[in-house]
Amino acid sequence: MFHVDVLVSGQALSVPILLLLLCGVIVGVLGGFFGVGGGWLVTLFLIIFCGLPEKYAVGTGFGYILGMSLISAWKHRKRGNMEYKLGAALGLPMILGVNIGKRLMVELDKSGKAGPVVQNLYMVMLFSLGMYMLIDSIKELRATTEETGGGDQKANAPLRRLKWGPLLSLKKSGIETPLIPILTIGLAVGVISGLMGVGGGFVLMPIMVYLVGMPTIMAVGTSLLCILYSAPMGVCAYSLSEGGSQVLFQLSGIMILGAFLGAPLGVWSAGRVHGKSLRLLYSSLTILGGISVGLKILQHVLDQPLLGECGKWLILGAPLVLSTFILVLSGKASPDQKIAEDLNA
Repeated sequence: MFHVDVLVSGQALSVPILLLLLCGVIVGVLGGFFGVGGGWLVTLFLIIFCGLPEKYAVGTGFGYILGMSLISAWKHRKRGNMEYKLGAALGLPMILGVNIGKRLMVELDKSGKAGPVVQNLYMVMLFSLGMYMLIDSIKELRATTEETGGGDQKANAPLRRLKWGPLLSLKKSGIETPLIPILTIGLAVGVISGLMGVGGGFVLMPIMVYLVGMPTIMAVGTSLLCILYSAPMGVCAYSLSEGGSQVLFQLSGIMILGAFLGAPLGVWSAGRVHGKSLRLLYSSLTILGGISVGLKILQHVLDQPLLGECGKWLILGAPLVLSTFILVLSGKASPDQKIAEDLNA
């Protein structure tokens, strides 16, 4: 009664509805807060917790990303947290990249290597991004306590210092960035997106902050705008696959219902959190995601089911705790208050 039955590769699979709704709410909060579609969380959730094959988890993840991103992007647009030129410059080449990534997934699936490649790619990227952002955020928080000033904008960001070729003027952020590297980054992120079943926000947000030098809150809104370019292509590519659709719309639809509650809460919270603290929280989430994938891989290598169970609950438990923590802190803060003080207390 409280399960939804789907057909996956000729086999019936039953998934608890309440679990899908809970996932939708949690990922909606975190997606609206961090500026990501939440695809990497949803894809891992569907693989580790629901037992979906990688290609179905990737396709269904795109279905959820599209709905969740529409909700969060609309809220951020109303708050003025978007650079439309940058969103188009990154998002348009992402459309081509997603199609390339999907073709790579087809070839990997034919060779039987889709599972190991996707899981190892997730682990490496999540750990790498998470550790870099964690170290940088700790340095910035320490510097803020020792000095005055600071702020989100990174004056020494590489692309801000690179002045060649046509330049893209970002008026809201008050910076200029070269167009050609931005187009190249968009294509590369699109390939990753199509292969891993993510909108690309989990890579785009750090790129905008650390390479472009944008304020974090602007990076959050603009990354959601980029996802609105890539996610529809992902849904089309995986729903029109040979052998039938790999997008389980029943599952993604239920999770989107949860996002209607979670995403607005995440957007509201993002406006009340200091940029440095936001990046610190995001780095913690990505590292925990990498650990959950690593445990799943070790389960097969060491033949230890307990490791898989730990990874299974970590991918649900860590986002649940973090989203609750974010909402509690945001509820205590005024819109102008820096939550960094609460984190360091």
